[in-house]
Amino acid sequence: MGASGLAGDEDIYETPFRRSPCGTLLFHAHTLRLEFANPGALALFRLEEREFGERTLDELSLPETRESLSACCRRVARGVASHETVPCKISRPDGTALRVQFVITALKPPAGPAELLLANVMALPGSPDGENPAGPDFDTLQQFVATAPVSIAMLDCDLKYVVVSGRWVSDHRFEAMPLIGISHYDAFPELPQKWKEEHQRALNGEAIHVEEEPLVRKSGEYKWIRRDITPWRRRDGSIGGIIIFSEDITSRKHIENELLNSESRYRSVIEAASDGFVMADLEGAILAVNNAYVRMSGFSEAELLKMRVTDLEVLESPNEIRHHLNTLVKTGQGRFESAHRKKNGTSYPVEISASYLPSENGAVFAFVRDITERKSTDLKISNYVRQVEQFTEDTLLAFSNMVEQRDPYTAGHEQRVGMLAADIAREMGFSEKRCNDLKLIGHVHDIGKIGIPAEILSKPGRLSDLEYQLVQTHALKGYEILKEVKFTLPIAEIIYQHHERMNGSGYPRKLSGKEILLEARILAIADVVESIISHRPYRPARGIEEALKEIESNAGKLYDSSAVAACLRLFRTKGYIQPSPGL
Repeated sequence: MGASGLAGDEDIYETPFRRSPCGTLLFHAHTLRLEFANPGALALFRLEEREFGERTLDELSLPETRESLSACCRRVARGVASHETVPCKISRPDGTALRVQFVITALKPPAGPAELLLANVMALPGSPDGENPAGPDFDTLQQFVATAPVSIAMLDCDLKYVVVSGRWVSDHRFEAMPLIGISHYDAFPELPQKWKEEHQRALNGEAIHVEEEPLVRKSGEYKWIRRDITPWRRRDGSIGGIIIFSEDITSRKHIENELLNSESRYRSVIEAASDGFVMADLEGAILAVNNAYVRMSGFSEAELLKMRVTDLEVLESPNEIRHHLNTLVKTGQGRFESAHRKKNGTSYPVEISASYLPSENGAVFAFVRDITERKSTDLKISNYVRQVEQFTEDTLLAFSNMVEQRDPYTAGHEQRVGMLAADIAREMGFSEKRCNDLKLIGHVHDIGKIGIPAEILSKPGRLSDLEYQLVQTHALKGYEILKEVKFTLPIAEIIYQHHERMNGSGYPRKLSGKEILLEARILAIADVVESIISHRPYRPARGIEEALKEIESNAGKLYDSSAVAACLRLFRTKGYIQPSPGL
């Protein structure tokens, strides 16, 4: 371990750390695994260099101070503080304990990507065994202060400078002013009386920590300072003066204030929102809610902050909720519907718009909208639409029955065509709604025959050319009857086209290819197949194989190839049986 643990980077740390009389440690910022200990630290810990092995800083610290030491390391590693000063108790191999003070700063070696922390270690008086054999003498303490990579000053009992670090000089702009021997109060004549009282308390043995405090200079310059004031002692235990650690945190305070202002603005917006707001961590624990969600759920804010998302969710299991959270981490945001539980035991439908908030631990925030009224309205609309659809269906069936009454020899033809057309479309992957609509269109595809004399429709023999031309007009007449009907599909145009053929040989407009609507192409195949397999006054039924041969041999020529393929699959592969009307 020790320098050997640096594997070739030893020279980087050789000067000044190895030759420093102060204790110096280098360790990983996140694992706290020790990488380097100079002779001063080895003597302080009473360890040989080889004895450090794979130890961590936590292992050297006694349990009562371990957490505070780890917390300080985390703050420095995250950049929350440029340095941390923390007293700690360490355990030595001989079983004795020693009180030390760590000054921890961040350090990144140029030869490696891993972030390291540097700790200068100084023994403090008052060890449990009543002595401090590793306590520094005056020269060692001066070396500690002078080489510290933080803003630090050592003063005597008259509060005159004994030694200062280079960082103290640069931070306080004393490059042109020799400080040693000068009173701290001459260097800083604007110091508040409160600070001077703290100096006296430290001279009486008290260690003082001030996390943040404003300082207004005579020039009007406004700064925020973070300070530590501790007494330093001579080897005999008497107080020789104080050590001041000082950090200008003005920039950090400005950033914090901006964040607080932003948070306040966002909080105002969230509280003013009519939708509920819920923030939770990635484990589902609720971190924050707004007043709208409190009113919506019936729970108090205090109650909600003790709950988890799973306590509110009605429809989804914990695993499903966890899946949603993991998806949000990957995608960043999502929207879905669910149901939440109220305090009174009832549930209500909600629409959730959630987003992932990247942070140290990660969080998810969601706007929750009560959609009870919308769901009720949707249900009413759905019922109304269904009623209209049923009315339309009943009307079309009435038209179909009217046509069949004038042509009793083809009774049931239109309904059978509609059912077959729907099944072909279903085989082609159409939606159920579209298939059902095509079935209804099939029920009235020959509605134009109302305008054809009944004696022609029921004529047992072959039609004359004039009679056949008259029958062909039923496609146009059907279009004219239904052209004003509002339907989900262009019903009039489909009926107008159901006798058109892919090569343009059909009627009445000689359309071809994609000029013909796909629904009309499907309807044409269903019409041909049903006509061939059914009895007619002028010929007997010819059977399903004859019908399938007709469409198969003319696929791509007269009939749409994909619709023909679907029809053939139904009959030949899936054993399809043509349903009867009413089934």
